[in-house]
Amino acid sequence: MPIVPVDAFAEIAREVAAAAKERGFRRKALVFRKGFEEIFGAFSVDRSKWNRADDIEFRFSIDAVHVSLHEIYSWEPFREKDCRPGYGVAAQTIRRDSYCRGADFPWRLDRDTNLDALRTDVHDALETDVFPRIEAMSSNKGLCEALWELYEQRKGAVYLSQRICLICLLHERDQEERLDRIMRATLARLSDPKKQSHLVSFVAKLARVGIDAERFQP
Repeated sequence: MPIVPVDAFAEIAREVAAAAKERGFRRKALVFRKGFEEIFGAFSVDRSKWNRADDIEFRFSIDAVHVSLHEIYSWEPFREKDCRPGYGVAAQTIRRDSYCRGADFPWRLDRDTNLDALRTDVHDALETDVFPRIEAMSSNKGLCEALWELYEQRKGAVYLSQRICLICLLHERDQEERLDRIMRATLARLSDPKKQSHLVSFVAKLARVGIDAERFQP
């Protein structure tokens, strides 16, 4: 029997919300957030902007916000209501090999979708990807390792806010070798005269947590 995609998506969203509530997440629309000691973790159910009522694509995105460092790397005070994927420093989308169709949205609901199989994969993604990744980033050590892994995977091509948060965490954890490596790479990137304002901002932000950027100059 053909499914009604809109109704099927609403049903899946309710099931996701129930699972998130059991794990201590609070919900606002399709964004779910949970506070830890110094970090807020969040995930969302994102729908494609090209969706139609009879054809719905969606995915999970996750992120983490470091509360005490947020103003350092963003210049903005932390507000819990703004904590959502894309707002923090560890934004990632969840990809699923079993359903990924070479697009950014691994799941698709249309009238011919095998709803039971898709529902099973969505729940498996929550239990094996979303919840564990957020839990892993719930401490300073975990977030530091997650950001370093992201930095390595992208070969240094990360946002300046991510660099600043990672640098602060490396400094706090006395990881001098990694700190020296990322500081020298960042200063080299910002040495372009066109990026002078970014360099001034970068140095000023690190000075607020006691990091002297000058000692890393070549």
